[in-house]
Amino acid sequence: MKIIYDSMNAKSSSEVDAWNQIKKTGKAGFTDSEPAAYERVEAVCKSAGLFVVPVGEMECFVKTINKEKKDWVYYVLEHYNLATEQKLDDARKFVMSVVNKPNAI
Repeated sequence: MKIIYDSMNAKSSSEVDAWNQIKKTGKAGFTDSEPAAYERVEAVCKSAGLFVVPVGEMECFVKTINKEKKDWVYYVLEHYNLATEQKLDDARKFVMSVVNKPNAI
């Protein structure tokens, strides 16, 4: 976690907030030693039952919906077939990884 924390803070400046940028890109936005560090942190989190959204914020699963937080969720629930909508493939895979975790509560 320290590698990620130090790197994100080093990238931040008065014009750029690396933490906000990574919230919009998720693990794909990591560079250099960050991806390997992320994978280690993610593995520890998963073993404790904590699942990190790999795309940043959940709204980043479908970026074409210009809504945030609960409005994004409501829109998806009202306008898409959750079982078949191709745009939601990654979201379904993420949810299934949570549901299928051994020893899930």
